[in-house]
Amino acid sequence: MHLVATLALAGAILASLASAHPTPRAPSGHDHIHANCLASALMSRDDYAHLLRKRAAPVTDWSYEGATGPAFWSTINPNYTTCAMGTKQSPINLTPAETMSAAAPLTFMYPQTFAEVEVANLGRTVEVVVPAETAFIMRDGVSYSLVQFHVHAPSEHHVMSNQFDAEVHFVHRNPADPAALHVVGLFLSRSTAAANAPGKSMISWLDTFLAAVPAAPGEMVKVPNFPIGGVPALLEMSGPYWQYEGSLTTPPCSEGVRWVVANAPLTVSGSTISGLHSFMPFNARFTQKNVKP
Repeated sequence: MHLVATLALAGAILASLASAHPTPRAPSGHDHIHANCLASALMSRDDYAHLLRKRAAPVTDWSYEGATGPAFWSTINPNYTTCAMGTKQSPINLTPAETMSAAAPLTFMYPQTFAEVEVANLGRTVEVVVPAETAFIMRDGVSYSLVQFHVHAPSEHHVMSNQFDAEVHFVHRNPADPAALHVVGLFLSRSTAAANAPGKSMISWLDTFLAAVPAAPGEMVKVPNFPIGGVPALLEMSGPYWQYEGSLTTPPCSEGVRWVVANAPLTVSGSTISGLHSFMPFNARFTQKNVKP
């Protein structure tokens, strides 16, 4: 197809989409777009179907079971040897012996709403990729930018040998040093008691996330007006907190990752946990020995 014709067709398609689905104004400063957040949270998966895009196929040489499962990661690829040889691996069983803090040992600087995010089904997990350098945490005078968050079910970290239904990992990177990663972990726990459920503002980001996840692995969808403002409040309410130096929990299992894991889980409905399991039946690495200095 000639370039002019292609551009004309693309313009017509974009105009049609814009007419049918007008793009809300992106937030500026500390605007609170509560109406847009609520509308996004109430959308069903069918509402996002027209936004589906194919994403590059994820690496498939490792898995969570059989001959490509965690016990064999180090033998699959020479780049994965740290998975077996590392001395500061994650996840771990969190006990009082780990460094704990009553208050969150970091400061959150997240917007109330992201103008747009990418929600992807990677097959082994589901994740949200956020716009570059739009949300930050600050720790010890160092700034880390939120890159993405994803879910493991059941939880990867254990607390006193107890495992939770799921665990969300908020992955941050130091813009000045891309190899410097800081991950914040939040447990999810199933409950049918309405009295224990947090307010809508606390879980709208999770509802929006699950509603938008594509059914097929390898697909992604762009979601406008994604509510994230409740996350800092959740984490600030979820102490005490464990802090330790560990690794990525997936190959190549690189070490030097700073971890902060909140003790108190976010209570969610059974349908939320079931929804997570529908995308990823099991994607948790077993706990590791993490040698202390």
